[in-house]
Amino acid sequence: IDNNMMQYCQNAANEAMIKVCGDTENCNGLAVDDGIGARSLEYKICEKTGDKTCYTNVAQIPDSKLGRATGEGENQKNYTAIFTPQIYGRIAWDVLDFDDNGQITDENIAKAISASDKSNKEIENKINSELKVLQNSINAAINTIEADPTVIYCKTGRTVQGMKKLDDADENGQRMLSSKRKDFGGTGNDFARFPQLTQQTNQLIAVAAVAAAKNNYAKKYDEMEKDIANDMIALAERNAKALGENQLDARREAARQSCVNYAANASLDKNTQEWDSTENKLVGSSSVNERSYKETVTSTFNWETLICHRCTRKQACAKMKGKNCRTWGEVTESCTDIQF
Repeated sequence: IDNNMMQYCQNAANEAMIKVCGDTENCNGLAVDDGIGARSLEYKICEKTGDKTCYTNVAQIPDSKLGRATGEGENQKNYTAIFTPQIYGRIAWDVLDFDDNGQITDENIAKAISASDKSNKEIENKINSELKVLQNSINAAINTIEADPTVIYCKTGRTVQGMKKLDDADENGQRMLSSKRKDFGGTGNDFARFPQLTQQTNQLIAVAAVAAAKNNYAKKYDEMEKDIANDMIALAERNAKALGENQLDARREAARQSCVNYAANASLDKNTQEWDSTENKLVGSSSVNERSYKETVTSTFNWETLICHRCTRKQACAKMKGKNCRTWGEVTESCTDIQF
């Protein structure tokens, strides 16, 4: 009877498999979660020295850690940290296995986790979560096939006329035919059925699901490798830029001081000398105020363009009364620009 039913049950199993897998050969049509297998991976670029802070990309790293000088004078600091790229959440796929029925057990998952990245508990939990999702995807596909009514009929048994069960053994170890009918279901001598009808199908499902997860994992890992290469280039460029900006700042400071002194040293009698700084400019000035002559020299330095703008205002006495000026003449002003 079993032989006569074999093709019928196999056809039923194949039809159920096609609904889940799309075919009966390799289950390439299996539907799994997008990104399954790759979501444990996480790329960071971490400081090897100092406070060992980690960043998700080079843009997040402050200039102060890439050699950019901060502060002024004795308080100026120039620190360049060493950074190293890290990919966390790596999974030991070669260790992950499934049983004869195609199912990934909790023991299989624990074994894979023990061989995977265990940098910290959070990463370990992410790997465990990802493998659990894979486990559930496989189980859901298997359960869909095994929930087919005909497959259930073929696997779990049916009563057969003319076939009797054996009674339990008596005290002498003898077993006699029972009046109970023999069912198709279970394993051992008391049953006749196809308990392994879907075993090969289940294994194909597991192979397909794991292959999809590994493919997503490899794809994301390759993308992260490209990110690492790009970030290392960007890191070198930012280090070079910081060095260039430090040199430019030194040049600016020397030019600024020269510009201020250009004003301060313009008059022999310096009654006032002031320096004022803003975000974009620095100012120096000097003046003379005599009884018969006034002169003010100011210089404004643009930090961005390195241009020193120097202006001289003069005013002479037009009419004296005794030792003092009674009437002052017209104010004249002349300006020049110096590019440092």
